[in-house]
Amino acid sequence: PEVMAMMAPYKTVMDDYLGKVVGQAAGDFLATDGRRKETALSDLTLKVLCEAAGTDVAFHDVWALDKHLKAGPITIGDVFRVYFYEDAIYLVELTGRQMQSALEHTASLWGQKKDYTFGAASGVTYAMDVSRPAGDRIAGLAYRGKPVEPDQKLRVAINSYHAQGGGGYKMFKDAPLLKNTRMWVREAVIDHITRQKTITPVTDGNWTVVESSAPR
Repeated sequence: PEVMAMMAPYKTVMDDYLGKVVGQAAGDFLATDGRRKETALSDLTLKVLCEAAGTDVAFHDVWALDKHLKAGPITIGDVFRVYFYEDAIYLVELTGRQMQSALEHTASLWGQKKDYTFGAASGVTYAMDVSRPAGDRIAGLAYRGKPVEPDQKLRVAINSYHAQGGGGYKMFKDAPLLKNTRMWVREAVIDHITRQKTITPVTDGNWTVVESSAPR
């Protein structure tokens, strides 16, 4: 009780901060099906990363399946509940081979219990055939309508956790760092919502999951 009493003034300040409304959601941003298809929540994250880093390609986790931004007012606390890690936004240079490797790694996590680092990319198109052996699941990787070549250079926005090789993404650790935006993913999301005032749940259909390649 003594500790709670001591902290009460600080809790009041924090509650006021977390309760501040920064914008509106025109619909639900859910992560429920994030391992099987694109979600508006994942695409929102990728869009924000691209904006902050000044590029059109990004890679990020698709978030825990129980995370969401519900339709209606969005508070800073709502964003904290979804984007709970202290990750900064980096811009790195990846080769096409490294991008393919990153997507193959995320595809290898499909269907596993510890798939919390399962990710998605924006700015490129691809199909993930999880009926194939791990390491050979990504097909049709393309950028601006053309197949991505192994030595092709791509400017990709990622978070600082991945940049350090976190989640098994060792290929990112070797990528040249072009820019440290010095902005947290969460801060960038809050800024984006504040500027837009109202955000609408949309996906751009740039990737798909094929769970069976057997003839129908």
